[in-house]
Amino acid sequence: MLPIGLENMERIFPGIRQDFLEAGCFEYDEMAMVVTMSPYGWRRRVASEEGVGFRRPVLELAIRRRLQGIDNVEFIHASVRGLQADPAKTRVTGVELRDGRMIEADFVVNATGRRTKAIDWLADLGFGAPKESHLSAFMGYSTQFVKLPEDAFLGDVLGVVAPPWPGHHRGVAILPADNGLHAFTAMGMAKDYPSRDKAEIVEFLESGMWPPAADILRRSEAVTEFTPYHQDGTLMRHWHSADLPERFVTVGDAVASMNPIYGQGMSLSAVAASTLQDALVAADDLDGVGARVQKELGPVIEAAFLLTAGADAGFEGPNGVTTTFREPSWTSSERWPSRFS
Repeated sequence: MLPIGLENMERIFPGIRQDFLEAGCFEYDEMAMVVTMSPYGWRRRVASEEGVGFRRPVLELAIRRRLQGIDNVEFIHASVRGLQADPAKTRVTGVELRDGRMIEADFVVNATGRRTKAIDWLADLGFGAPKESHLSAFMGYSTQFVKLPEDAFLGDVLGVVAPPWPGHHRGVAILPADNGLHAFTAMGMAKDYPSRDKAEIVEFLESGMWPPAADILRRSEAVTEFTPYHQDGTLMRHWHSADLPERFVTVGDAVASMNPIYGQGMSLSAVAASTLQDALVAADDLDGVGARVQKELGPVIEAAFLLTAGADAGFEGPNGVTTTFREPSWTSSERWPSRFS
């Protein structure tokens, strides 16, 4: 979790960082304690803010326990069929579940992920789809949690990142997680995907950006199996410039789903939640809140998208890279809101 993500989570749940640490998450300075390779050599290590390493279920459990401690929060396990609206279909008034139940709402937050159905729900109310920008570099990775051998790294080094680069599609990341474990991730671009078989991944790493990773993997104690994941690329929906009904806002991967090897997703979601919280606290009327939040998030999301897409645009291969860009909708004065600079 990047420092900006932790900062914004802490604004929503004061003390949540300590909850993570008590659950065994590991606090460390990635810029100072993780060595990172680029096409030009190893990056200089410098002191910066500390982030937190974790396995995702550990982090999610800490957040869920916080939510369970709020008296007026209720968990409903169901699937949404669509949105409810007022007769004029200009204001969202709730959601319809697939089992036929209706949930009335003063405000609806759509956080339903990259494959969100909200575009279809809004179409049923007469609203068009948001514009999209995407770049597909055909990324895939395979991750296993391990206990590293004691001599894996020297001195104060806790991990290594040697990501894929144009012309060399195979990379690796070995990063601290929680409770003494490391996440060991083989990464490939342009459909040069690592498998779930350890022996094949060792061969993959031997021909990758940092071959010594293969020996470390051989000598590591596996705690889980390798789990592969493929994603075409980075996608951003321009909700901030779309015509939307009142009392409805979209956040998280339903807005922007980045190439996950850059580690931006959860931090961007935390920024969105913090922005929404501020808007709700300041509002006298819920009308207009959704549009204000989407507009404020727009330049933050677009800046992250352009950073990720710019890095991925250089990849070439037998399967190519597909790109669709749109001009940024922010002005230079809006690009970096002061709270996120």
